[in-house]
Amino acid sequence: MMRSCLYSGSVMHARLRPKQHRFSYRFTSWFIDLDELQQLDRTLFGFGYNRAGLFSFHERDFGPGQSD
Repeated sequence: MMRSCLYSGSVMHARLRPKQHRFSYRFTSWFIDLDELQQLDRTLFGFGYNRAGLFSFHERDFGPGQSD
């Protein structure tokens, strides 16, 4: 069973002063189990693991925070 999933919802903000203002927007957030990256790459359309895709995860973008 895969643990990775998508969460979707909406965020709303309202201000009453000095002028009334309100907005809301929809969002989607990924929960990716790092142990499943290779499986997601093979099975999820548009997902790329260390390669180009509609949605990509590249290991080089994450790490100890030290430059080469």
